[in-house]
Amino acid sequence: MKLGDMTHKISIQKKGSVPDGIGGEESDWVDHASVWGKAIPLSSREFFQQQKEQAESILEFRFRVCEVPVVKLSMQIVYNSEEYDILSADPVDNMQTWLVRGKVTK
Repeated sequence: MKLGDMTHKISIQKKGSVPDGIGGEESDWVDHASVWGKAIPLSSREFFQQQKEQAESILEFRFRVCEVPVVKLSMQIVYNSEEYDILSADPVDNMQTWLVRGKVTK
């Protein structure tokens, strides 16, 4: 992947401990890495569930392995102020690029 193709700001987050404001800690999403990459829409569909309209979007994210050496399914991606559950994470292009598929969370 060429550097010029990476025009989207993508944040990868993991669960971590953050101060709760009263001297303790609580579990919340914390930034693992913030990188330039490419977001590619794979599918978008609308459906009715329990008489309520919902939308589902799946995107493919590509970014360089050297910037984020570890991506796990327990992490999430934040892109355009939306959170995406990671469905798969595979290194491609001779281990140079991460190919990550994510589904928007509700």
